[in-house]
Amino acid sequence: DHFNLFDFIDRHGRVNENVFAFTNRHGEESALVLFNNKYEAADGALRVSTPKLAKGGDKQTISVNLGDALGVKNDDQAYYLFREQVSGLEFIRKGSEFHKNGFRWGLRGFEYRVFLDFRPDTRSEGVLEELHRRLGGQGTPDIRREMDQIRFKDVYESFKRIFDQPDINQKSLASLEKNFGKFAGSACRELSPCSNTAPAVEAFSQSLRSLLSTREYLYEIKRKHPRATPDANTEAFLPAENLILGAGPENTSILLATYAITALQKLKNDPEETEDATAALMLHWPLEQILKKTGKGKAEITRDILLIRILAAYGSRVFDFSENALKQPKRAAAKTRSQRTAVQINSPGERIELALVDDPLVQEFLGVNKYQGVVYYSKESFEELNLWLFVMGLTGYFCEPGLRENCGKKCLETAVALSQKHFEHLAGLSQQANYQLEALRSFLSGNGNVGR
Repeated sequence: DHFNLFDFIDRHGRVNENVFAFTNRHGEESALVLFNNKYEAADGALRVSTPKLAKGGDKQTISVNLGDALGVKNDDQAYYLFREQVSGLEFIRKGSEFHKNGFRWGLRGFEYRVFLDFRPDTRSEGVLEELHRRLGGQGTPDIRREMDQIRFKDVYESFKRIFDQPDINQKSLASLEKNFGKFAGSACRELSPCSNTAPAVEAFSQSLRSLLSTREYLYEIKRKHPRATPDANTEAFLPAENLILGAGPENTSILLATYAITALQKLKNDPEETEDATAALMLHWPLEQILKKTGKGKAEITRDILLIRILAAYGSRVFDFSENALKQPKRAAAKTRSQRTAVQINSPGERIELALVDDPLVQEFLGVNKYQGVVYYSKESFEELNLWLFVMGLTGYFCEPGLRENCGKKCLETAVALSQKHFEHLAGLSQQANYQLEALRSFLSGNGNVGR
């Protein structure tokens, strides 16, 4: 009943007999198919179907408008989204355009196109109108992304300005805090309920200042203890030294993004809504553009965004030994590696490492894969994640009020030593697990036979 053939009319008004064009519809689903059955390219439009016998047996013929054949409304305010199956591109048209102008397309020799999923969109008219104007009839790989870029234009522009500074230092601190404040304000206007940006701005500022305080502490240790004779204090920082002292553009972007997304949760009263707020603003779109400036490819950028999401979700919890240190305020930090292994360590966060390795985001970052029935993960990816979480743990000790202010310098040294021991412990477990996920999970749960 809804199958209709169409003449493909070229720019001179002639029917191109080499192009087959037809529509079909079932319920709410519509399709438009074009096929050029000749080597020469073809360009033309279809507007009204070729006549066909009407139902009833009276031998009358009928033709239908393309808009009616596709089941779209003849309305300037009705916008329809649809996709082309072969290319994967998505399009937007006004319903009235199908009725008044038909559908124009160009085909190469023996090329075919299949247009599907014609559906009205009820988003903000201003967004759809701007999207329609911006695309100008052309397709896009991700039409939702295009709409988000329009809807959250102010949010994305203010978010990008946070990354204008090439480094995190005392000179850039005021600018970073100011730019984040503008971002928080624009984000707050898009989130509900949200009325106060001060907690988010304070959280972002605390993260920046804790990193700077960690740097000062490390510089202090390095001045007192030259690299030639490292002690427990300097060794505790060595794995993370490059990330803390000289982050560089790539790592600075990861740190800033992590701090900004973590602080974003303060815009909502319910901490469990953090991911929803971040996802609602679709911040991975501007993050892709930001990270692209570092010269990374698409796969690397996708991986960095995964890392940022993981760091924002887990923060310093994997390496937070504040409570352990507070219970041992008089215990000095171990001065040698052998002494440090004698320090009693209780993993923080109540088996948070088990939750970590079971997290789908973490498994994707680790490149989890199955080979001959065994699930493996990437050694390099695990070491990278372990290092980043170690950095988050160390800088967390310097959030105000800092651990040093709460229980003194020795207490801080104990916490740092415990974090270092845990960092080495996780690295050792991974190695002994032979980078097999089930073996690592078993060791983390205490069921594996691993020397400590």
